[in-house]
Amino acid sequence: MLTQNVDGFHRQAGSSRVIEMHGNVHELHCMTCTHAERVSDYTDIISLPPRCIECGGVIRPRTVMFGEMLPAAALAQYYAVLDAGVDAVVVVGTTAVFPYIAAPVEQARRDGTPTIEINPDRSEVSHLVEYRLAERAAEALPRVVELLDAGTRARPAR
Repeated sequence: MLTQNVDGFHRQAGSSRVIEMHGNVHELHCMTCTHAERVSDYTDIISLPPRCIECGGVIRPRTVMFGEMLPAAALAQYYAVLDAGVDAVVVVGTTAVFPYIAAPVEQARRDGTPTIEINPDRSEVSHLVEYRLAERAAEALPRVVELLDAGTRARPAR
């Protein structure tokens, strides 16, 4: 699963194979030394800016800010998934203006892999997807899961 969200909710919900392209606000790192830590919330951080317990340097969330490069590890995971191929591409609630969001949809269309977009608004990939649900994710995703589960049960084992 690829996400641009930095809130960590996909992992909290139980997803184990998540590529967090923009990082995670719960992972902090020192901008001066190598200190890193995970926090569930920010109530223990009382100084502004937050300071490193090791060297006193500024700590910040391990997230991508505007103008910064995407994390190398996330990009490596992303390209490995693209190279391996996927069963379907589902794009949920994004404008898809970034190439790393549009590219899997474009590749899936070329390869004949099913594509689904869930978004009340049109996006940069709306014209490419096979199925478009012009709805909010909270409404559409439960139905998509039901359909996928029904299709899996109906499909003969390989």
